[in-house]
This record gives sequence, C-alpha cells and structure tokens, in this order.
Amino acid sequence: MSYLSFYRDNKPIIRHELKAETIKIGRDPLSDIQLVEDDISRTHAEIDPGGHVPAGRGGGQPPPQHHPRGPHRHALHPRPGAALHQVTVCRCPAGLTAVRPSPACHQDNPQRVAGRMPRPWTSRSACPANILKYEEGKKELISEMIRLEVKAPSGKKKKYEAAKFSIGSEPSNDIAIKTDPSVSGHHCIIKGDGGKFILEDKNSTNGTFLNDKKIATAVLPPKGRLTVGKTKIKFNILTEKERLCPAKETSFGPLIGASKAMRELFSLIERVSASSATVCLTGESGTGKELVARFIHETSERSRKSFVAVNCGAIPANLIESELFGHEKGSFTSATAVHKGVFEQADKGTLFLDEIGEMPLDLQTRLLRVLETSHIRRVGGREDILVNARIIAATNHDLKNLVKSSKFREDLFYRLYVVPIHLPPLRHRKDDIPLIAEHFLTALAPDDRKKSLSAGAANKLLAYDWPGNVRELKNTIQRSLLLAKSQEIIKEDIVFCEMGSGETEHLALAEQEYKSAMNALKRANGNISEAARVLNVSRTTLAYMIKRFKIDIDSIKVV
Repeated sequence: MSYLSFYRDNKPIIRHELKAETIKIGRDPLSDIQLVEDDISRTHAEIDPGGHVPAGRGGGQPPPQHHPRGPHRHALHPRPGAALHQVTVCRCPAGLTAVRPSPACHQDNPQRVAGRMPRPWTSRSACPANILKYEEGKKELISEMIRLEVKAPSGKKKKYEAAKFSIGSEPSNDIAIKTDPSVSGHHCIIKGDGGKFILEDKNSTNGTFLNDKKIATAVLPPKGRLTVGKTKIKFNILTEKERLCPAKETSFGPLIGASKAMRELFSLIERVSASSATVCLTGESGTGKELVARFIHETSERSRKSFVAVNCGAIPANLIESELFGHEKGSFTSATAVHKGVFEQADKGTLFLDEIGEMPLDLQTRLLRVLETSHIRRVGGREDILVNARIIAATNHDLKNLVKSSKFREDLFYRLYVVPIHLPPLRHRKDDIPLIAEHFLTALAPDDRKKSLSAGAANKLLAYDWPGNVRELKNTIQRSLLLAKSQEIIKEDIVFCEMGSGETEHLALAEQEYKSAMNALKRANGNISEAARVLNVSRTTLAYMIKRFKIDIDSIKVV
C-alpha cells in the first residue's frame, strides 16, 4: 500500500492513504487534505495516484516542486526501491514542506474503518445455509439448508447438512464417493439460488437422476431422492429462523463500534457475507455503505473475482443502459467497439449498485428481468448472455416511500430487499465517537507518533451533530492533526466543515445536498467543473444534482 507523508519543519505530522481516486489538497474544508497556511489556495493541488505523467515528464521521474495558484495534477508512480517523490505545496518555510508517496506501509491496525480496504477476513462461523430473508423488526434471519442421507452401494450411510454440495469421486468434492466406480470425478452439484436449490449435472459419465428422471439441471422439490452412479441419496430442505444477538467484539473487519446497533450489525454482516444473498444497504452519506459492500465481497467466496461499483445516480440517462448491460459495436454513433457492461464485468463476483433509488423506472424493469433470469442483452445485441453476479444495492433514500409514491417498482424492491442492512448515522451512536476518533488518531499518525485528545476536544466532538457521519469525523481528525501544535489536540484544533459549522440540529439529507451544491456553485461563480472539484464529486454527479434540485445556474453567476 502507498501513502502520503506530510512534513512541517522536516517533522512528520500526518499520513494519508493513496487510493485510486484523485486526492485534492487545499484550504477548502471539502478537500481530502485541508491545509490552513495563508499561502495555500482554496483548491491548491491534486494528486492522481493512478494517472499518467503529464506530457514532457518521463516515466518514473519525480514531479517538479511547484507553487500553483490553481489546481494542478501530478501522477505518482512509487516503486519498490525507487526514490521517494517530493512535492512542495506551499512557499512558507514554516508550513507543509513535503508530500511523499512510498510503496512501503506501516503495519496496519486490523481494526480499520472508513476508506481503508480490509485484509482478507475469515468469517468466525461460516454460514452453511441459503439465506432467504432478514426480518429487521424481529432481528431474525430466515434461511434454509438441505439435508442429505447418502447410501453407498455397500449399504453404508452418512448424513450431511449445508446450503451447497459438490458430489463426485474426487477428494476435492464436499461429498467424496470413493467406493462407487460408476460415480464421475465431479459428478454433480447442488447450490442455493434465490430461495431455491438447483441440482446440476457436471457432464457425468452415467448421469444424474432426480426421482428416477435423468436431468441436466433441475430445481429440487422440498424432498426426494437422487441417484449418482449406484449411490442413492435422500434429501429434504429445512427452513429455520435464527435470532441474531449483538457481537461481543467492538470491531469487525474495517468497522468499529461498541454501541448495540453496531454490534448487531457485525453479527448480521458476518452471517450474510458467507452466503450469496442479495443485500440492500441503507443509510446517510458518509456512514460507510461502500466500505461495507466491499467487506462483504472480500469475506465471501467471490472474493477472488471482481468487485464492480457503479453509481446509478451519476451516470447520464442516455448512457446508463450501456453502462449496465454493455453495447455492441455500431449500436449507436459513438459505439466504435464492443463494450462489456458492469454485469459482465462483475460475472462470478459482486456488483455494487450505489444510489439504486436514482435509477429511472424504465431501467428498473430491465434490472428486474436480469435479477429474475440471470441474463443480460447488450444494447444492439441479439443474444442473451448468462451472468452470475451477486448484487449489493445501496441508497440514502427510503425505498419503501419511493415505492408508495410510484417512483420505485415494488417487485424490484422485494428482489433487492432480501437482507436489508441499515447503517446508523453517527449522531445516533455518539458513544462510538471516542473509539472511532482514537482509531483515526492511530491510523493517521506518522511513524507511530500518536497524539491524544484533550477533554475539551473530546467533548467538542461529542457535542457536534455530524451531518457528514464517519467520513466527516475522519476529515475532522485529519485537520486537527495538521492544526495541533503539541502532542495533545486541544478544543481549538477541532475545526468543523464550513457547511456544518454552527449547526447542531440535523438537516434532512436532501437539504444538506442542496446547500452543499449551492455553496459550491456560488464559490465557483456558476462554473460546474470547478464546483464539482470543490465538492469532490464528478461533474456528472453535480450536473444530476443541479437537475434534481432545479438550480438556475444563470442566476448564480456574477457578471
């Protein structure tokens, strides 16, 4: 992992993880790294960890020292054994003097949160069942498993219970039948699929029989018998309800929290990760929905395949169908080559549909068909393509209200709302604030030089309402490390984002988004690209917000 180390007077003061996204540096409170020196511009510089070296800069050469008045971008390509790059981003000798990317990494704290990729995680109790539904009110997980009684030709019997099986003579199978020479090496499989169990023959020599009928693929009834070679198998499907209890731990993978709500969340995520159940994440911006989605993927059997994320609210309406389902060459004017949509890209992996509530109704119909049939058809295509992607959806809207107002299909809602996971806002679990703040102090401290919070600083964090949730808390701790003059962070070092400063009452999420968009557009004098950089969102996302809130750009511009 690479990171940026920030130095003031040749002393390390903070580190910042390098991720795929562009990192923005400046005085603006919405910057990834907010600096407070007088000669730092509002949007001072951008660092693109995965970009290309600008024209005229040879590969591997360190970017030049630079003193921009506006945003500039440099590609950083740290390599093992390579010299560290250095970039001066202010002229004041007493200010920040170096930004260093390094391929080396401090030992990571296993209790990582918000924005940090989790290590591969082994679930403490792998889920053997096919999850059907999670009842939020009762805290009950409804699942089913299949019970098999295998009778070998010799008469010996053995029982198994699980949500899926591979059956054959090879030792790698879940049920290895070594005493029956008429059983193929990989004879057949049983797998759970959206509330049903599928039996599939794997091109066996002697075939697979369900209730004496030879099959290639079939849905299993509640009970019956199978024949593989000369081996007889009785089966029956069991449904069970399990009430989930709060976990004892105060951290789970990348998540941290001692509150009951978070520990209940840990138990649910642990049970769901090992399954292939569709998950619907709800919660306000900044609560960590994508972080949870990635963690579920990383702890699932699909972790070796792709995790593909798409923001359904940020894609232009004329491109969303192509982005989801792909297109054939020549299907429209700019389709110069075949394009695989996100469903194909996530085949055998996980597809994260962020802001699913923003998807147009006509596309919801197409999505429902894909979920029901597991087939997609590219724009301009003539053939259906089989896809196998686990769906994790997320929204900061109330989908139930959208269904009532006919803005979201009810049948699609029930297909997605199999396992609802609600991420509580930070203001509803303030007891977790000291724990999370301590984590960020450790994670962001350079060279293990951790700073501490004074009582006044801690009380100020607890008194704030956190409209930006955990993401805002991380940014606030990051700013405090830059502002602190000693090892102890005092009350004055805690500076909140401008749009939240002085506001203790919680604003509706839509109102927050509207105010943020308006403030950014006013600062940028109506320039959408500049305002998008201020907000740290893509231009298409801001354009969508302008359309959604019916903002008149011309009335904002000052001639």
